[in-house]
Amino acid sequence: MGSLIIGATSFLSYIIGLVRDKILAYMFGTSSLADIYNAAFIIPDFILNAVILGALSGVFIPVFIEHIEGGQSKADELGSIFMTVMSSLVVLVSICAAIFADSLVPLTISLPPELMGQAVAMTRLLLLYPILVGLSNTFGAVLQSYGHFMSYGLSSVLYNCGIIVGTLLLVPHFGVLGAGVGVVAGYLAHMGVRLWELRTVPFRYRPSWNFAHPGFRQILVLMVPRAITLLTLTLVVSQFSRISTDLGAGVFSAQNYARNFQSFSITLFGASIATAALTEFSRFAAKKDMKGFLACFMGVVSQTLFFSLPAAVGLFVVALPMLDVFLSGGAFDTRSLELTSNMLMLFSLSIPLEGLIHVYSRGLYSFKRVYGPMVASLAYAIVAISAMYFGVEMFGAQIIPLSWILGVGVQISVLMLWFHRRAQAPFAWGKLWKNTGKIALASICMGFVAWACTLVPFDSIAKLLLAVPAGSAVYALFAYVLRIEEFGRLSFFFARLAARVKPRILPSDSSPSNH
Repeated sequence: MGSLIIGATSFLSYIIGLVRDKILAYMFGTSSLADIYNAAFIIPDFILNAVILGALSGVFIPVFIEHIEGGQSKADELGSIFMTVMSSLVVLVSICAAIFADSLVPLTISLPPELMGQAVAMTRLLLLYPILVGLSNTFGAVLQSYGHFMSYGLSSVLYNCGIIVGTLLLVPHFGVLGAGVGVVAGYLAHMGVRLWELRTVPFRYRPSWNFAHPGFRQILVLMVPRAITLLTLTLVVSQFSRISTDLGAGVFSAQNYARNFQSFSITLFGASIATAALTEFSRFAAKKDMKGFLACFMGVVSQTLFFSLPAAVGLFVVALPMLDVFLSGGAFDTRSLELTSNMLMLFSLSIPLEGLIHVYSRGLYSFKRVYGPMVASLAYAIVAISAMYFGVEMFGAQIIPLSWILGVGVQISVLMLWFHRRAQAPFAWGKLWKNTGKIALASICMGFVAWACTLVPFDSIAKLLLAVPAGSAVYALFAYVLRIEEFGRLSFFFARLAARVKPRILPSDSSPSNH
């Protein structure tokens, strides 16, 4: 149920995110202003990943759940210490970054001197973002531990709404800084909705600075490898930013537009499933039930592949007409469309790999094994950055998604090797490979049909309206014919849901026509 709630709210957030990207593309296109907007997140992201997300992303929840099992007062104490200490640290680091922003921002993006001042101002404004997100994600981690997912999903919807309102109302008067104000307003709403739901769980906050608390010290020890894992992504993005801006104005923005479209499938079919599964993984780990854990884990892997493989194929096929429909217009011209669609086609190929990275990482985190994901991320960063620098002259802008795919491929390979060498029970590889083969066959057939639909002499909207339902129908048909397990479970779920909402038939003697 948790994955369904997160998936449904993620889908809603994505729809609103499309509106957000359409407005940003219309206002900025793939210009230097768009590069400033995107690059302004790099330093705040670095602070967030280094200080607090390293603990929240897979480390806090297993430890917090152990304390819940030991009694609510223990959980209250641990959560309160974490919120007090970590939020104070984020505030302190953000203030320091704002003071030295003039020296830090040029390290993340190459811009002419006349534009660098705007980038510095935008970065200083967005340094409010790690403070708000740090608090919001802490609230979200506590809510997940109690099985509450609604505000966790809705918060991203409100965040996107904030950007939309800020861009529409403020950009005409304040330029790119108006969009930055929208980001801050969006994250205030992001935090507020989670704080509101936090009142419904047993957790009660009491300020505490007890650094010696065993649970808090355990989180600090475990968060270091996780923080390194997250910082590698920030490092790669910062290098992409520098290479992209050297290739020309708008290349970095095109990459971000492409990643926004690609990341929806990863969020919906990878991160949302894995996020909801982490709580269940952690409960199996706390009970030391390895057999139950592996059975649950294999089901999550299969579910992720069932959705992410066709998503990758479909996005590759419809990238051009989809971007034409959702982004073209205003400053987003033909050059922007061609550049972004070429990147999106390549980025789409990494969707299944990134989905599995979310699942395997959380599988390891549930047992507090944080070094595997760290080693995998370091390997990813080394490979991706090396490929980018060595291949930029040969491939130009396309080296960005190509090096990303290569790095992600190495990352999931290291994760899988690390996970399965440490598994203490046999894994049903034969069953998984057989099911994956069926999913791949159904996805390829779907892709051919969707591709044929894009060849018809219609406009982009008609092509998209034809390709998406036709491809989906073919995938469902092959999933049924090949008896893919996940399709059977999905059909059973919807059948039960339909039975619940179906109105009861009134007896004939009490029907309205008899009165």
